Amino acid sequence: MRIGVRGKGKRAAAGGGAGCAKAHPYNFIARAYGSSASAQTLHMPPHEKYVLKNGLTVLLLEKHGVPMINVFALLKTGAAADPAGQSGLASITAGLLRKGTKARTAQQFAADLDYIGGEFEAEAGADFSSVATEFLTKDLERGLGLFSDALLHPTFPQAEVDKCWRNRWTRCAGQG
Repeated sequence: MRIGVRGKGKRAAAGGGAGCAKAHPYNFIARAYGSSASAQTLHMPPHEKYVLKNGLTVLLLEKHGVPMINVFALLKTGAAADPAGQSGLASITAGLLRKGTKARTAQQFAADLDYIGGEFEAEAGADFSSVATEFLTKDLERGLGLFSDALLHPTFPQAEVDKCWRNRWTRCAGQG
């Protein structure tokens, strides 16, 4: 998993739109380099790289003057790793991250996120899954607390799991 933290404006302002077209690092790369990405080199802006004891790679990209924090976690697995007969599992798993943790119900998670005016998104692509959050710099502790709680302590409530399996062809994350 890779996490990048950067102070930046809204992801939507960076070229994303509604639904699945939300901007995140891979959308940017795809748009910037199109189909010839393999023939070009991606040049990262100035950043600091840390590798934690658990193997987690952290990239810190700072942009002072903008009071926003964006955090992206990229996991090296996606829909291609779904077990036979369980197509959609990666997507459903991503959608369930905000549906309850050991410390918060889905409603508490949503209320805590709303309180700081933050955003939280999780989705699974073919080869990777991503989790992203955005909040004001002044809410760093609360925002990172929500983000890490969703990633490290999801409970996958059975009622939500069942609802997502029934509706697996629609976006699970959008269900209330």
